[in-house]
Amino acid sequence: MKYIFSLLLVLIFQINSSSQGIEFFHGTWKEALEKAKAEEKVLFVDCYATWCGPCKMMASRVFTLDEVGEFFNQNFINLKLDMEQMDGRKFESNYPVSAYPTLYFLDGEGKILKKVRGAQQKESLLQLAEEAIKANDQSGKYAEMYEGGNRDFDVVLKYITTLNSAGKPSLKIANEYLQEYGSTLDESQRSKILFNACTEADSKIFNEMIDHKKNILKYYTEEEWNNKIIAACNETVKKSIDFEMKDLLDEALDKSKYADKSTAEKFRYQAGMTYGYKMGDEKMYYENAKNLYKKIGKNDPQVLSQLVVDLNANHANNEDCRKLAEECGEKLYKGNKNGDNLILYAKTLVANGKTNEAMKLTDEAIEKNADNPSEMQKLNALKRFLDAKM
Repeated sequence: MKYIFSLLLVLIFQINSSSQGIEFFHGTWKEALEKAKAEEKVLFVDCYATWCGPCKMMASRVFTLDEVGEFFNQNFINLKLDMEQMDGRKFESNYPVSAYPTLYFLDGEGKILKKVRGAQQKESLLQLAEEAIKANDQSGKYAEMYEGGNRDFDVVLKYITTLNSAGKPSLKIANEYLQEYGSTLDESQRSKILFNACTEADSKIFNEMIDHKKNILKYYTEEEWNNKIIAACNETVKKSIDFEMKDLLDEALDKSKYADKSTAEKFRYQAGMTYGYKMGDEKMYYENAKNLYKKIGKNDPQVLSQLVVDLNANHANNEDCRKLAEECGEKLYKGNKNGDNLILYAKTLVANGKTNEAMKLTDEAIEKNADNPSEMQKLNALKRFLDAKM
């Protein structure tokens, strides 16, 4: 029984969908390491095998998440290695892999900062990533130069970016530098200081960055701009939760308008869900989840699948949330009647006391996919799970 349930959970997350998730480097692992060293970033390596189910789960359901992609693309050089191919075997001669997936975090010299075996969900992966960044803290050498009186632009910019990478506050340094040396900076320098120092929406730096958008976009892309706005707003949402200050949430929601319209709209609903969940406000959570579904999710399979998972995991005891999860699951399955989507939909039906309906859909799917081994594996596992619920 435990095996069946565990297998079902793995299958639940094997959903193919497009996303703005992690962008992986195209090249050898040594080229990726050189790039990480040059940019003073951590190299993240996903060691996988093509036949590995948990590897596929991470590839389709974790690496594709917006929040994961935003964090990893900003802070890491990311690399996927098929360990049965030549470059993967070369990597393994230096970094042993005994199970799939194995995740490595390396500094620019190739030193192991973090290593973990087995598939990770969003929360555990982001925690590992944050720990790896802190272990790679290079701000000390720039702090020493800065405290010694070195105010060269390149040194200050590096100081700010390494503080950000290490999860340390940089706003004080940026504000101090702009106040003392702002008048000496050219357009390019001011733009780069403002853009890199902007880590929170509720800050003077954020407002000044907005005022200089036209100049900043000469040096950064629209996508980078949007990512910066949402990242800063997310930090302010976190502060609103930490300090239980809804005014900060409102400020983050308002300032998200400086990103493109669709990105800002999606952020606002997701931020409302996050705040509502963390603060125990089920009505707020539900209203934002409902709006995310109606305004965006109906035309976005990944948003639908994320909603189903989130609603089932966090609010299974709330009747409105269970009904919304079922509606999302039904919409998802009708849009693409594959085994992955059926597993998500069936889970919502079971939660709503409709196990017989879930079983009927599963039997129909088994009959239609008798010649599809990969689908049959998922469907048979689902049927065994449903049998145990009857």
